[in-house]
Amino acid sequence: MSNPSTASPAPTADADAQAARQQPERIVEWPPDEAFQEAEQIKHRNGYHDRDSTSYGRLSAAMVTQLTRLAQTIATPEALITTEPPTDGKPYTSTGLSSLQPQIDVMHAIFGPPHWRLHEREIEDGVLDLELVIGNDLDAPARVDAATGEVRQSPSEVLLRHRMRGSHVRGRSHGDRYKGALTNGAKRLLAMGGACADVWRFGADPDEAHDTPDTAARDARKPSDKQVAFLARLVRENAGQDLDRWISRIQELAGIDEQPPEAISEEYLRELIRSLDREHATTMIDALITVRDERAQARPVVPDGRPDSHADEGTHAGTGEPLSVPIIRRNGNSEVVTVDFAGLGPTAPNAA
Repeated sequence: MSNPSTASPAPTADADAQAARQQPERIVEWPPDEAFQEAEQIKHRNGYHDRDSTSYGRLSAAMVTQLTRLAQTIATPEALITTEPPTDGKPYTSTGLSSLQPQIDVMHAIFGPPHWRLHEREIEDGVLDLELVIGNDLDAPARVDAATGEVRQSPSEVLLRHRMRGSHVRGRSHGDRYKGALTNGAKRLLAMGGACADVWRFGADPDEAHDTPDTAARDARKPSDKQVAFLARLVRENAGQDLDRWISRIQELAGIDEQPPEAISEEYLRELIRSLDREHATTMIDALITVRDERAQARPVVPDGRPDSHADEGTHAGTGEPLSVPIIRRNGNSEVVTVDFAGLGPTAPNAA
C-alpha cells in the first residue's frame, strides 16, 4: 500500500496543458501520400508512364480535369490555416494560408513540377498580373532553323490557363509590395487550380466587402471601388490629349447623354466610371494597360492585333489614331463584352 504522504498529486487541467505544450509539435504529412498515389494512378491509366503510348510523359485535357478534381478534394489541415485578427491596414478578420508553400507542394504532387508554371507581370507598383498555366513543354528550349539559321521559340502546349491580379500597396518598399502582391493573387490563383481550394471557395472578397458600407449592398454589376480608382488613374496617366474622347466613350457605354464639364475633375471622372457596368470597366482597364505597355515599347497595335514596326511615329498604322487611343482586335463579329474598342469615339476608325 502506498503512503498517502508520498503519493504523486492527481494531475490538474493546468498540468495537462503544460504537458501538452512541452510535447514536440506534430509534423503534418503534406500533401497526403494517398493523394499523390491517386494522382499517379490517374496518370498511369491514361498512358503517362507507358513508353509505347503517345501520352508518355505528357498530360492531356482529360488528365488535367481529373487531377484538378482530385486536388480540390484534398482537405487542408488546420495546422496550415491561419486566422488573423483585424489590423489598421486590414480592418477585418482574414483566414488563409501563412505562405504559398502548401499550395506549391500540392501542385508538384498532383500535376508534377514540369507541368505547371506561375507567371507574373508588374502592372504598377504593388499590382501584378498573374497567370497559372498547366500543360506540356512549358520550358521548351528555342530551336535553330537549319535552313535559315533563325532562332525559333518552341511552342508550349497549354491545357489550362487562369489569370488573376494581386495587389499589395501597404509595403514599406517596392520589394515588399511586389512580394505581397504576388502572394495575394497567387494564393487564390493556385486555389483555382485545386490547391487548398477548400480554404477559400471563392467567397466575397473581404477587401471589397470592407469598401462597402454595411447599410448599402454592393451591386455586383458595377465596378468595385478598387476598379474605379485604378481605371481613373489609368485614364489620367494615359489618355493625354484624348481625354475628351475617353470621357465621351465612357458616357456612351454608361448611357449618359450630357455635356461634360470643361475641366474634368477627379471626382467627376470617378462618378462617371461608377456608372459603367463592371465588365465594361474591366475591359477598359485592360485596354489602357495595353496602351501603356505599347507606348512604353514604342510598338503600336493595329486593328488586327499585331505590332506594326512600320507605323508612323506617334500614330497607329492604318488608322492614323494617336497612340493614346487603343486599337484592339475584335473577335470576329462576336461582341464578347458588347464594346467595340476599335473606335473610342462616335465613329469607327478607317479599316486597316
